[in-house]
Amino acid sequence: VTYAIEAGAATAQRAALFPAVFWAASSLTRIGAVPVARYVSTGHLLIGGISGAIVCSALFALLQSWAPMLWIISISLGFFSAPLSPAILTVPSYLHPGQELTGQEASVALIGVALGE
Repeated sequence: VTYAIEAGAATAQRAALFPAVFWAASSLTRIGAVPVARYVSTGHLLIGGISGAIVCSALFALLQSWAPMLWIISISLGFFSAPLSPAILTVPSYLHPGQELTGQEASVALIGVALGE
C-alpha cells in the first residue's frame, strides 16, 4: 500500500484496496483448489504456487510503477500463494511415509505459515 502511494501508482484510497484484492483472490482460489487437489498432486501444487509467486515478484521488480501491473500482481500473488499453506501440511507425509501428522506438528506448521503471511 505504502509503495503504491509513494511511487505515484495509486491514490491512498485505491492503494488500500490492494490487500483486499489479494485476500479475495487467495480465498477464492483456496475454495477452488479443493476439487482441483483431487486431480493434481501436492508436489505440483507447491511447485506451481512457488513458481507463480516468483514470476509475479520478477514482474513487480520490472514493472513496479505501472498501476495496472500492481493490480495484476496483487491478484496473481493471491492466486499462487493460496494453495501453499494447506499443501505444506502434507510435506511430512512425503518425508516420512506412513507417519501421520500430529496435532502439535500441524499447529507448528500453521503458526509458521501464519508468520510467513
